[in-house]
Amino acid sequence: MLPAAERNTVSRTNLFALGFDLPQATRHVLDELDLAIRGRRRLDAVYEALDGTRTERVLRPLGLYFWGKVWTLAAWCELREDFRSFRADRLSVLGELEVGFRDEPGRTLKDFLRRWAECPPVAGDEP
Repeated sequence: MLPAAERNTVSRTNLFALGFDLPQATRHVLDELDLAIRGRRRLDAVYEALDGTRTERVLRPLGLYFWGKVWTLAAWCELREDFRSFRADRLSVLGELEVGFRDEPGRTLKDFLRRWAECPPVAGDEP
């Protein structure tokens, strides 16, 4: 799917995020998130906060990030009408919604990264 120049760059990349100790349930969630990101599919999901509170969310998944010990999903959260980051090991995907999504100004991965660069999230912030 990538142009030849891009394929060459990707094939020479020596950056890896190995997950030998990753629980099978988290691997499954990461696979679902990856497919939804590439397919531009909205997700129905449940997120469990550190305090045990569970909330159901409709998410537009934008990107996956590995922080050394945990994977997080960058997403547009339709419940909060804002960007949020979700730990993959605290996320349960209930399913993909029939209606996908398109990039909208202010709701793209580029917008998420721009905002994060201007004001990084504080550890423990509620998603």
